[in-house]
Amino acid sequence: MAVTQAEIAKVVGVSQTIVSDVIHGRVRGRVRPETRQRILAAARQMGYRPNALAQALRLRQSRQIVYLSVHDESREFPILREADLAGVAKALRIDGYRLLIEIANDAEREVTVLTEMIGSGICDGGILRAYRGSDQLWEELSEIREPVVVIGQCPHPTLTSVAHDVPAFMTQAVEHLKGLGHDRIGLVIDPVYDVYHRLLLETWRKATGEGDPARWQVERTGRNEVMRVVKDWLAEPDGPTAIVSVNDACTLGTAAALRSAGRTLGRDFDLHGISGGDYNGIHEPGTWISALDMDAVGSRAARELLAMLDGKPGPGPVRLPAPLVQITYDTLST
Repeated sequence: MAVTQAEIAKVVGVSQTIVSDVIHGRVRGRVRPETRQRILAAARQMGYRPNALAQALRLRQSRQIVYLSVHDESREFPILREADLAGVAKALRIDGYRLLIEIANDAEREVTVLTEMIGSGICDGGILRAYRGSDQLWEELSEIREPVVVIGQCPHPTLTSVAHDVPAFMTQAVEHLKGLGHDRIGLVIDPVYDVYHRLLLETWRKATGEGDPARWQVERTGRNEVMRVVKDWLAEPDGPTAIVSVNDACTLGTAAALRSAGRTLGRDFDLHGISGGDYNGIHEPGTWISALDMDAVGSRAARELLAMLDGKPGPGPVRLPAPLVQITYDTLST
């Protein structure tokens, strides 16, 4: 049988109100330090466990946040490897919130799952990880009264969303390469047809101003596939002199093709990768990287949600920059 606060109060010789205040960290009047220690010691020895459901019903707060993603077999990523999850969990933990992970079977169930979990009192708010969106989804989310934050490229002006500034990444990459003297710039991108893919392609075509943007543009998945394509490009007398690569595997394949062709990164060829992972130790020295920080995205999303739970208005779309770094031998050693 579960130990109650009344039983702890009887053992220690104080009122149940004092036991409750000490256990929950509330300050009402003065409780002597030795009394507080006796209460906490008795609670531990007697195996007291707070009833989270009863607290939630009493306070009308669950102190839990749901992180919702969609099961999508066209994307090969387990949810527990999503880098933004760490940032969300750390930020919530600081404020004493638990993180729940929920998966909707399809995109049509996203809003329903969120509203059911929040409306039932299981959680106080939600974070939706959105890879694909639609005007209908954004409108439905905007009608939810409870605090919800989207991680992803949500353009709705009143919905709070947090993501990297994807168009700015590509613009930064192309302008940086042009500043290094390149006017023939290729693009290697993985064929995952979501909003990120569309934004990157649109921005690259606009930033390069290529008359035939598809000439040095390829969509490939694996390192070896990219390597073969880039080797063909390099064999052309007027082939690209620099490449923007989206995805670490594409960047590694491009670097392998350059080595095979006797090119040297940072000397007679420039490679600019947009990296979403830990780029230290895997990319060639001389590679330029726009470094995404999904931990920071998750942390910012959680902080915005916590602020909304405190009654502050949501800021709308929040877009984070990506620092530009060049891989050197010093970088690899850190």
